[in-house]
Amino acid sequence: TVTLHKDGKLSITDRMKTSDEPRTLRWNMATTAEPETIGPDTITLKEDGKTLIMDITGDVSVRTRTWSARSSNSWDAPNPGVIFVGYEAELAPHTEYTFTTVLHK
Repeated sequence: TVTLHKDGKLSITDRMKTSDEPRTLRWNMATTAEPETIGPDTITLKEDGKTLIMDITGDVSVRTRTWSARSSNSWDAPNPGVIFVGYEAELAPHTEYTFTTVLHK
């Protein structure tokens, strides 16, 4: 669920249920901004003198991460200047989870 709040914040809420196996959840988005990890659940994105904060909450702890957007596949676009930012979380089997990512100034 994506919600644009009256105060300008954007929240993305994901709900899921795991199957028989433990899983590693990876949530990410592409950006050209410069990321900085502020804590285990917060990343700031800076570009052109502007700052956007990404806060993550969930039913279990998350690890904020960045990943290269460069693919090893010849058919993918090269994505120059792009990086993926997001988080990972370890999920137990047969469990329901909710994670919310909030983007704000």
